[in-house]
Amino acid sequence: VVISVDRDGNYYIAFGGETLEDQDKSVPAQVLVNRVAALLKYAEEQNRPKTRVFVKGDKNVPYGHVVNLMSMLQNAGVEGVGLVTEPPEVQ
Repeated sequence: VVISVDRDGNYYIAFGGETLEDQDKSVPAQVLVNRVAALLKYAEEQNRPKTRVFVKGDKNVPYGHVVNLMSMLQNAGVEGVGLVTEPPEVQ
């Protein structure tokens, strides 16, 4: 699962490479928490391995938005969060 945050603090959910919402439509914070919690519960009920959750944001996203997102994911039951990074541009 990849949760993206943009510089305005909008959230987007992608699961298995597929975006669950329209690319231009953000997911409210409470909906995000509910969906992630439901996904984790479903995976546990199906005896699937731990669901990995990653946070993605570009260089223009304020750090506070990333911290807020990570806190929300923790409240949803995510035990560990990975960060999606891209190598810096070589000049």
